[in-house]
Formats: sequence, structure tokens, C-alpha cells
Amino acid sequence: MFWVSLSSEIEYQNPLRLIDCWMFKPLCLSLLIATSLLGGKIPAAQEFTGDQLVVDEFLVLPRVGRYGRVPLHVDPLQAELASGDWRPPTLGSEVSTYDGKKVTWQEFQAGEEGWLEHTTLWGGYAYAQVKSAKRQVALLEASGHAMVFVNGEPRAGDPYLTGSTVLPIMLNPGTNELLFHAAAGKLRVKLSRPTEDVIFDLRDVTKPDLVHDETEPVWLGVVVVNCREQTLRDAQVKTTVAGGGDLTAKVDTVPPLSVRKVAIPVLPNWKADSATSDKTNVEFAWSDSTNGKPAKIELSIVEASEQQTRTFRSKLDGSVQAYRLLPAKGSNDEAGMLVSLHDADETPTNLLSKLQAAAGVHLLAPTGRRVEGCDWEDWSARDVLEALDDAAKHVKYDPRRTWLRGTNTGGHGVLRLGGIAADRWAALAPRDPWLEYGGDEQTDVDTPVEEMLERVAWSNRLTPLLRNTVSSALLLEEDKSNPLTQELIKLFRAFHPKFESRTLDNETPEQNLTEVLKFVTKHLSPTDSEVEEADCVTFSPGVNSQSRWLTILGQEEQWALSRAAVKFDRARNLFLGLTVNVKALSIETSQLKSDTVVEVALDGEPVGEFAVDGRPLTFLRHDEAWQLVPSLPASFKRPARYGGLRSVFENNAVLVYGTNGTPAESQWALAKARYDAETMLVRLNGSAEIVADKVFKPENYRDRNVVLYGNADTNLAWPVLLSTSPAQMRRDGVWIDRRPELGDDLACVFVHPRRGSSKAVVGVIGGTGINGMRTTDRLPVFVNGTNFPDLLLYSSQSLMTGNDDVRAAGFFGIAWTVEPGEIVWRDAAL
Repeated sequence: MFWVSLSSEIEYQNPLRLIDCWMFKPLCLSLLIATSLLGGKIPAAQEFTGDQLVVDEFLVLPRVGRYGRVPLHVDPLQAELASGDWRPPTLGSEVSTYDGKKVTWQEFQAGEEGWLEHTTLWGGYAYAQVKSAKRQVALLEASGHAMVFVNGEPRAGDPYLTGSTVLPIMLNPGTNELLFHAAAGKLRVKLSRPTEDVIFDLRDVTKPDLVHDETEPVWLGVVVVNCREQTLRDAQVKTTVAGGGDLTAKVDTVPPLSVRKVAIPVLPNWKADSATSDKTNVEFAWSDSTNGKPAKIELSIVEASEQQTRTFRSKLDGSVQAYRLLPAKGSNDEAGMLVSLHDADETPTNLLSKLQAAAGVHLLAPTGRRVEGCDWEDWSARDVLEALDDAAKHVKYDPRRTWLRGTNTGGHGVLRLGGIAADRWAALAPRDPWLEYGGDEQTDVDTPVEEMLERVAWSNRLTPLLRNTVSSALLLEEDKSNPLTQELIKLFRAFHPKFESRTLDNETPEQNLTEVLKFVTKHLSPTDSEVEEADCVTFSPGVNSQSRWLTILGQEEQWALSRAAVKFDRARNLFLGLTVNVKALSIETSQLKSDTVVEVALDGEPVGEFAVDGRPLTFLRHDEAWQLVPSLPASFKRPARYGGLRSVFENNAVLVYGTNGTPAESQWALAKARYDAETMLVRLNGSAEIVADKVFKPENYRDRNVVLYGNADTNLAWPVLLSTSPAQMRRDGVWIDRRPELGDDLACVFVHPRRGSSKAVVGVIGGTGINGMRTTDRLPVFVNGTNFPDLLLYSSQSLMTGNDDVRAAGFFGIAWTVEPGEIVWRDAAL
């Protein structure tokens, strides 16, 4: 794998694309004009007076920060914004970088069509001023940036140059500041005047095909732009299908001056012979007093046997996601399902368009939520499993005949999903995969905090999870010119019992599919009753926990590598197992006859004899001995609620911003919640609901995750949700199990179980004061491959010093308590 850190987050890059953009493309003077002006001068603010303005005058700064797939970045400019020390830059003014070098602001002017292009824009900053004669809303359409600060408030970017990000922003009378953190080596910025208060934006629609003879509602994902300063709530949209039916439904709320991709149902309800073409229009319009124009999109109409795009509502966040499906020839209950993962920047439609329907095998190509930036990690990987579950509602196939293939980035996804969802696949067929984002060497650590953060970073490693792939047959398609492939072949041959490799030939996609099918169709997943050995390796049971009838429920050392291997001796009805770093596990017994008496021995010690009744046998380690318990206590961590800050944005989370602080604190809370929701949309095609604390009613969001922005003094929902939490944060400090860390510039993020729910959690993103709050503005929560512990406490100085200023970090224990737990501190307790 080839990867670099040229943007504001480390992203996997196609090397040929990178060479084209970075090394061999000459600087085009027609697109970039450097102007020499007197030092200390700020370029004149460009006036927004008409219907639109293409911003073309910028001050540009080379990269000053240190970024990566780690929780905390170092960025001197963001440190100035957080501390309130930010001042508009001037031409030639110097900035110290994270490693002590000096760089200067230079002036550049965009060229044709408003594109500013320069090597400095790989991870650098671009600054512009816009003058407005009055307070007014403008639509910001920018591309090529990781994010932008608009008058100091963070807003989402368009790092993949899709051109589909549009944000309503408020321009104040006088001069307004736009500070872009560039990501793609080029940047374009346009402002326009909105024509309505609420807009359907159709550049980023998630849409299905309509299938003949199907009358159930299907889902559209449509971006709604709310240009008002009030939340759009209780709005209704009416959809009308030409030749079909009408349907009126309530749509999701949209925050003030923000965007959200809402789910809109469409009812085909075909009348006999009404659909005579392969296209139809769907019109949707506001059916209430919402001030917005109707819109129209075109949907394809296909036969059930044809290639088709399906959509579904994700269980993670309620968003609409899509996948491509090519049904099998001669479909029946014994048909198989071959899931194909696309390479970077390849669409599922393009992937399957090269193939013909196969006899007895359905072909499925998930989107991974976003084609741009998709690397089949985290939520992209979960999208594969959700798409597979939805496909089972539309075509018949044998779940034991489910296979997975992919090339390059898709090949990486095959190995990732083979490691975290091993039971779903009878066979895996990666082609030219890559393994890890970085090197295999661990960095030197000197303190308990550094050791903890290193553990968190390593919990995303794929290589140790490859042990889980032994439950599937594995075909590695070999490219002899790829040294990584050769190393993988050696690795798999050393431990994998059902491993084969084949040398790639100069073959068409159809020929390659034929070769892959020859291998995978020979393999069938066993039933649980046929499995005599179960082996599971995991870093976190919240990510993967199960191997057939064996489940790791909890760990002794949180998010450190764990393994449980159990063998069932049928002749003796004996479960014999060994564990490493396992606190709790369960053994499913529904595959055994009721009243069978089984003996269990774990880690060399007999646990006892038990009559099975179809329910799992649950074991908990206590004082170095294993004990049978009726079930895991409700207060314990479990796979469905295992922690880590990123998990709070799942389970259809609602983001609750505080309004009880100072004007600056309340303004920050709304801006931060909005930024997180917008970033979910850009990176994950996601959708999140945002609610003010004063209108938040817990009973309306039962069993859903909640993210609180602020602290106990500024967020009115805190007492209801976190009054019993061992972590408390107020304006003057943070207390963790009554141990104080005092200061008004502390930032703290943590996750804790939600009372009254067996699966929901409450997450906190906030600070003791406005400086600490602003320090959390750009936490890379949605950057694939970046993990967070249960708790992270640091100060605003971390933006200058990095991990050196982390005050505490780590995990709550299995019972969600501090003691015994694994929270480490920078300073010893007084």
C-alpha cells in the first residue's frame, strides 16, 4: 500500500493519481497568479453584492500542523482560534509550525473558473475576506478543503472534490473571515444568494431504481438546505411518481443555517401497464407552509431480473444508503451471494456493469456509504453487512453460500470484513489487498498516557485479526510484482488451513469472475452444530466478538488484544477452552439437544457440569477463577455497548447542544453539533438529529444514543442523563471519580451508559470554558481508522504540544466504573 499525509487527515491515495497531481503536473500559471505586495497588507475584502461571488484573492500558508489517524492533532493556527488570540493574517507574516520552523503567508489569486491550485494547498491554509453591506444568508459552495472556519465557527469541507457540498452561512455587516484548511491541492470558493428559505439540493441524492411489480415504498436520501435561523421541524413532503402513487410523510428536522440529508419515502404503486418506459419522474414538494420550491428527479425502471440499485434505512443513523444488485440466473433458495467491494473511486454501478448475470449466484456491490474516501473501515465495513441483510429481503439465497471479493482497497476490505465478521463468509477472495495504514513498528512510549494512546491507536490494526479468517476459505489472487502480496502469501500459508493463491493473468473482468466463482462456489459455511472449534481474536468486543457459538463479552484489559479458543469434544460433551485477556464469555447451546449435560473447562481449570436448555452458558472471571452466571449483569459493558467515543454517533444518535452558558458557549455548542452532523454527511453519507437542551425530552429518544455538547453548567440535559456518572465537568474543572483536574481551558470527551437502556450510551464533547470547548472543534471522530478511548482529558495547550498535555486517558472498567478501570493520569495524585 502507498499512503501519504498531504491533507489535513491521512488519507489513502491512489499512487498514480498522486503522481499526476503532485510530482509531474507543472504549475499552471494560467490558474495561479502570485502577486507581490507590500508586507503587512491584507488583500482587499471582496464584496458580496450580487447573486454570486467567486472568491479569487487569498492569503495562503503552507502546512503548519501535524495530523494523522490519532485523536489529537497539533495545529498552531487552531490553537490561536481556540484561545481567542487569532488575528487576521497579513502578507509576509510568519507562523511557527508544529516542529519549530517558520512559514509565511503569501498572496495568490485564483485563475480560470475560480480554481486556486498550488502544492501549498496540500494541508495548508487559505484565508479570504468577504464584505457584506448587511446581515444576510449566503450559500457557501467550496471544494478541495477539509473544513473551513466561517467567522471562527467550524463548518464541513469537501476534501474529495465532489463539488456537492453547500452550506448556508451568515454574513455579518462589514468584513467576514473565511479560513480554509485545504486538503486536495486545489481550492474553489463561491458564494451565492439563496432563492428560497428551504432548498432541495439534488447534487448528492441517494436514489433507488424502481422495480416492476413491486409496490412497497422505497427511500430517497435528499439534501435539504435550511437557510433560516430556526430549526426546520415537523415539515412534510409529498412525493408523486409519474404512473405511480402519491405519499406524504414527515421528514427529519434540519438545524438552523445547516444542511441534512433527509429520508423521503416514495410509493411506486404501479398501475397496470402504466410504466411503459425505462424512466419515470418523481416530484416532491413541501405539503405544509414551508417556504420552498418543489423538485423533480428521474428514476430508472427495471425488471426484477435486471441489474438494480436498492436503498435502505441504516440502523446506525437512520440515513438512506444504497447498493447495486445483479440477480442470479435461475434464482432459487440454494443460490449463492457474491459480494464485491469496489476499489477507491470506483462506483458499484461501474463495478457490476462489466459483468453478466451468473447462474445461481447473485452479485452485490455495496457503496460503503461513500465512494469518495471509502476504505472499507469502520462504518464503511458495517455498510456491507447492512446491504447484505437488506438484499436478503429482495432475492432468495442460501446464507451459507455467501462469499466476499474485492481488489486493492476492496481487497483490504475483504480482509477487514473477514477479520471482524468472519461467520458471514464461506470464502474470501482478495486481490492485491493492502493491510495497514502505516508501518508495523510501534513508536517509543515514555509515559502511561503515551502507552494508553498507543494502545488505542493499535486497536485498529488488521494483521492480528487475520487469524479469524480461518473459518472461511481464502483465495489470494497473486501479483508477482507486488511484494506485499508475496508477504501475505507466506503469512497465510503459515496458519490458514483453507488457503490458496493464484497468479493473475491478463484476463477480462468476466474471466476473472469465472475464476473466482470456480473457487468460492466450492465452499459452504457450516452450521453451528457442525462446528467443533471456535476461535475469536479481537481488540474490542464492540467491533467483533463472535465466532460461531462462542462470544467474547468483555475484557480484562480494555481494547488490548484478546483471544478465546474453545473446542467441543462431542464424545465427552466437553467444552475445553483457552483465553487471553478475557473477562467474560458465553457459549451458545441451542445447537445441542435440550437437557444435554456438558462439562466446561477453561484455562486448564474445570468450571463444572451443566444441563443445557437452549440458552447460552455465560461465564465471568472472578478472582482468577471462572464462574457460571445467569447472564452478564445489566450494568456491565457488552458487545452492543462497549464504549469508545466514536460509538456514541451510532444507534441513531441525537446531538444535544447546551443553551445555558454564556452567549459564546451556547453559540459554540450549536456550531460544534452542526459541524459534527455536517461532517457525518460529507464523510459517511450520514444523518444526525440536532436538538437544543431546553427542548430535549429523553422519553422521545428512548434507547437512542445522546451526545451532549458543553458541560454540567451549560447543558440543561446533563442532570437528567449524567447525574450519576463518575466523570463530571463544570466550568472550573473536571472530576473523575472525585479526583479533580482544575482549570478553565480543559477539554474533555467521554462516553457512559445511558440509564434505563441496555444498549444506549451518552457521549460528552465539551470543555470547562470556551477555550477548552473550542479545542474540540476538529476532533477527527469521523476519520476512518482513528479510535478514541472511553475518556480523554486535555487542555487547549494540546493544540501546541500534542499528547504531552493530555491530563488523563483510558477506559472505564467492565462495570463502567473508574476503579477498577484503566484511566491513566499525566501527573501523580497529590
